[in-house]
Amino acid sequence: MRNEDTFLTDKNIQFESMIGFPVLVLLYLVLFFWIIGLLNSTTFVKRRKRLYKVMVIALKISVRVMSIIYLISGLIMISLVATNAFQHVITHFLAPVLVLLLTFDFSYFDFLVYLI
Repeated sequence: MRNEDTFLTDKNIQFESMIGFPVLVLLYLVLFFWIIGLLNSTTFVKRRKRLYKVMVIALKISVRVMSIIYLISGLIMISLVATNAFQHVITHFLAPVLVLLLTFDFSYFDFLVYLI
């Protein structure tokens, strides 16, 4: 609970946004499915076959879209973790190569200057 005595930094706001947005999206999706489920069980919708079909189609499409979004976000997360892990592993091998390049005597390649 915030009041006038609390002070929020950018890090606090970023953390709240990082946690808050997915929770809000999840709550709105649950509310959406709950409302469609309630509407599908009413006699008003059951008597109208076309409205019932449209609501069932909308429910199926929304489930497919959410599944696709879930898979895409999972693939993005996996690629970010793999990139981070690869960068972490490659830094151990990069330091000796950099030292070799910095200590290498490039005067052996002076003959290339005369060829050009």
